[in-house]
Amino acid sequence: MAAMDGQQAMRENEFSPVVEGNLVHTGGETHVLNFDTNVLSLDNVRVPTEMTDGAENEIVESEDEEDEDIELSPGGILDEETIGRNLSNLGRSADGSQQVFLHVQIAGFSLKDITALSNFVHLQKVELPYNELTDLSPLSSLQYMLILDVSHNKLTKLLDFMPPKNLKEANFGYNEIEEMADLSAYHYLTVLNLDHNKISKITGLEKCTRLQDLSLAHNKVERIHGLENLPLQSLNLCHNHIKKIENLETLRLLRSINLAGNNIRSLAGLEDHPLLENVDLEDNEVIDISEMKYIKESQMLRQVNLLRNPIQELPDYRLSILFRMPSLTELDRHRVEVEEKVAAVNMFNPAAKASVAGYIPPLFEQITSQYPKTAPQTVDNQVGLDVVTITEDMNRSQSAPVNNKPPQSDEDTSSDDESDSSLSMSSARKFARSPEGSVHNGKDPHLPTETMNPMELSNPRPPSVPRPTSQGQGRPGSDRHKVLPPINQKGAYMPEL
Repeated sequence: MAAMDGQQAMRENEFSPVVEGNLVHTGGETHVLNFDTNVLSLDNVRVPTEMTDGAENEIVESEDEEDEDIELSPGGILDEETIGRNLSNLGRSADGSQQVFLHVQIAGFSLKDITALSNFVHLQKVELPYNELTDLSPLSSLQYMLILDVSHNKLTKLLDFMPPKNLKEANFGYNEIEEMADLSAYHYLTVLNLDHNKISKITGLEKCTRLQDLSLAHNKVERIHGLENLPLQSLNLCHNHIKKIENLETLRLLRSINLAGNNIRSLAGLEDHPLLENVDLEDNEVIDISEMKYIKESQMLRQVNLLRNPIQELPDYRLSILFRMPSLTELDRHRVEVEEKVAAVNMFNPAAKASVAGYIPPLFEQITSQYPKTAPQTVDNQVGLDVVTITEDMNRSQSAPVNNKPPQSDEDTSSDDESDSSLSMSSARKFARSPEGSVHNGKDPHLPTETMNPMELSNPRPPSVPRPTSQGQGRPGSDRHKVLPPINQKGAYMPEL
């Protein structure tokens, strides 16, 4: 019992504080006492958060001031500080061995020397527009570069450095290039932009077997050539000096062509391009509507632009184009409405409504277009008959008769009676059974014929036989029914003369 009391006392002494001057010992720890602090007053209480925020703001402001004081790429010479601030897209290197920055964009620094960029060999996308570059040789060490943009500079040569292994896209627009160099080494080039230069001849593309998009807008090109057998899908040659569309026969994959702002009069040369979707010929000299024959067979064609051409002055120009090419969805940068297509067909060929895309004819038109007429209104409209004249009795039906013949004289009536008497029931049955007397040539016996009324076929009339004259007297009559002589005024028979 005494032992247990001793252990409890030792535990209490272990956790009880022991004060020695300004030090306090408790639980194996030592603390310093500050007797000057008034715990009942909050005036001296520190707010660490407010002080920390203020300090951070001061630090940020000081850093901004330091940044403003630093001059990036002085004298147009690219430095590492400028490169470091414009790097982006952290990813794996081409060989996958390390983490590197893959993209750099340095625009508007008036750069003249980019030698410092040669140390960043893992870059895959390089954008250096709006500078004053005249030499790109430092890019020769960037063997993994895929995309290059050096537009809006002062370059006079095209790709004048050691070619990267897999360069796919190159933008050299808005420079001072006059000649196209040989690009045979750039096998993987798919997009090439040379807008707003001084190029007058297309050369050096013969071995660019993967080139799909070529743009030479706003140059001095006079002829279309040097593009044979290229897999081009988009070709932009707007605002040049081209007068004729030529040498495009081998571009079988062409989908879009822009020839606006040239001196072209004819669309000859655009035929035989089954994948063509967009044709832009704005601001040219196309005059005749017949030029549409060169592109109307392109089944995939959806957009055509002929703004600012003399052809627009023709009457009903828009409807005429839509009638020839009903598959268009956009004409002269305006959407084509279905109502316009219907109006075009109604104007130029009302009987061809079915040619309008999306037009469904009424049920009546579908039936009458598939089956010929089976009951003509007049005898003159009958076809496929062996007889020339058909009596009026043969055209009788339960409906009201249609009589479109002019009035006949007595002589015509007598001739009709004679023809009526010459037609027998046997001939009527012959017409009913004959394939030539049927509209369907005897293939469908259930359909009525053009020559006979179904009511007459079910209830045939007896054949009419002409009356023979009496023998030896010259008077009308027959042997069976003798005709008596006429009676005079006194009621006596008149003797025969």
